[in-house]
Amino acid sequence: MTVILEAAELKFALQRGYIDLSEVKAWADKHILESEIANADIIELTLSKTTAEAVSILGVLSCKVDQWRMLRQFFKRFLRVKIISQLTARDLSEYLYNITCYDKNCPKDMKVFYHHHRRIEGAIQGWGQESEQGAIQLFLNDIKSIAQQTP
Repeated sequence: MTVILEAAELKFALQRGYIDLSEVKAWADKHILESEIANADIIELTLSKTTAEAVSILGVLSCKVDQWRMLRQFFKRFLRVKIISQLTARDLSEYLYNITCYDKNCPKDMKVFYHHHRRIEGAIQGWGQESEQGAIQLFLNDIKSIAQQTP
């Protein structure tokens, strides 16, 4: 299941531009070297020439992963990060806002992200007292908190 979950996380990160194709290929190479029997999709991933091609292959590898579980895995990437860019914070907070609004199965601990998008946008637009960096730091702290609780 780890390969499937990792593939889902890589697909998400690659689609949104948080990682590049070289990281995906390095992951695939590592799995080929570690396994006794190489998966044809993982071999194909190492040969992919475009992001779209890699996203498609990762989609095949991770077809039935719960999005909340994938996000928890993705959040672990932020454990050693001290600051994130405004662009990343806006994009990720908007994505999380949309899924927490519309997914009836949203886990209770993930509902904290419902408010972050508005907080960040408000700070950027100067609609409140909170600074842009302060709003982004609160968002990052909640991401880290959930990542630390994820096994």
